[in-house]
Amino acid sequence: MKVRRTWVARDAHLCVQEVWDYLADDSPLDREAHTIRLSNDSRWYIGELDGEIAGAFWMRRENFVTWEAHANVRPKFWGRKQGTALCQLAIDEMIKDTGARKVIATIPDSSPETQRMAEAIGFKREGVRSKAWCKDGVLYDQVYYGITRK
Repeated sequence: MKVRRTWVARDAHLCVQEVWDYLADDSPLDREAHTIRLSNDSRWYIGELDGEIAGAFWMRRENFVTWEAHANVRPKFWGRKQGTALCQLAIDEMIKDTGARKVIATIPDSSPETQRMAEAIGFKREGVRSKAWCKDGVLYDQVYYGITRK
């Protein structure tokens, strides 16, 4: 299992497309036209398992010390703790690479399994934005999670 930073959008796009329907809200954004942003303030990392792309992880700079993290683990790697281990490795690599002191993630209340995974890799629940996520016409809370590096 390994994670590497990428400047190639193709690998990230593969993973995003496979989880789009699960992760995307009801926004009218066209997933086929979705542009993967690659810059020093918007970094993508590719996770590999047994030589196969298993996931893509995105970090977006919010300010000098805080980065927002997003995970896109391909469904074939869900379960059996593979996705969780890959996310843990990605978070560790992203923190090391970016120098982030704080990593945040927002997870819709409609995804308790993603919340459990975030908690398993060290994220702490920090707050809730009520009725801020719409999926299939239903409003859900967004739960804020964070990791603060010592």
